[in-house]
Amino acid sequence: MATLEYFIGEQQHEAKLDADENAIGRSKECWLQLLHDPELSRVHCTIRRQPDGSFALTDEGSTNGTHLNEERVGSAPLSLHDGDRIRIGTTALVFRDQPFGRTTLIFSEVQEQMQRGDGFHTIMGKILHRRKKP
Repeated sequence: MATLEYFIGEQQHEAKLDADENAIGRSKECWLQLLHDPELSRVHCTIRRQPDGSFALTDEGSTNGTHLNEERVGSAPLSLHDGDRIRIGTTALVFRDQPFGRTTLIFSEVQEQMQRGDGFHTIMGKILHRRKKP
């Protein structure tokens, strides 16, 4: 799952890029609304999921610009890669997109089953029992 990591003051935040189009700015219509930064435009930039599943960053005509790894972004989409740094106004965001490992998949499965009402120990017992089968 792709995410954006960022700080507001001393507090770290993480936002999951779970939509195909993720607008960032001050507007309440934005997927990620950042009110703490007066240098942001109402709709500052957008991160879009590409047909191949990757993500690309586009500036939406912002007043102060969007920067990807300290290079100014224009209206043409630029591909994002794990660890890329995005600067909008005074806010810095880090794009994270790492493939799921086995541990992540197991915890995801446990979380889904717990949300359905199964108990943690019951779920773990099923997973461990399943691993012992030849």
